[in-house]
Amino acid sequence: MLQYLKRKHPIDEEDQESENDSQPSTSKEEKEQRKFFGKKVTVSEKAQEASYLVAELVAKKMKSHTIAEGLIMLAFKIIVKTMVGEEAVREISKVPVSDTTVSRRVDDMSRNISDILSEILKHTKFALQVDESTGIMGKEQLLAFVRFDNREIFSL
Repeated sequence: MLQYLKRKHPIDEEDQESENDSQPSTSKEEKEQRKFFGKKVTVSEKAQEASYLVAELVAKKMKSHTIAEGLIMLAFKIIVKTMVGEEAVREISKVPVSDTTVSRRVDDMSRNISDILSEILKHTKFALQVDESTGIMGKEQLLAFVRFDNREIFSL
């Protein structure tokens, strides 16, 4: 997951500096407008990683995405405030865990897993087993198993 985070969300200060240098000089009013509207919200690398870890936890436990903002973050703040102090609570509050953020992160991780699996299967022999059934409520279900030998992949 950390590899995914670094690959998809690189922090490159040189790119940010070169963006600012390439803007032509303009009037004072336009500069003020750019300054006002051009502010970017940046999240520290640790806060970004924590956000992905929380999203992964929510996905693994198969809970609603709103649990992160509503329960997990509230519990974090209470524990940190009690044990460490108010300044640590402000740091914890910087971790993005809104329901849309968690949902987006879970989607990103599942897409990444799907991409990795697709890439592995392109270069590996595999077996596919498919089963179809109808549940108690009359809903059709399709179950697919993919089996492949992955010893070479993890030895890299």
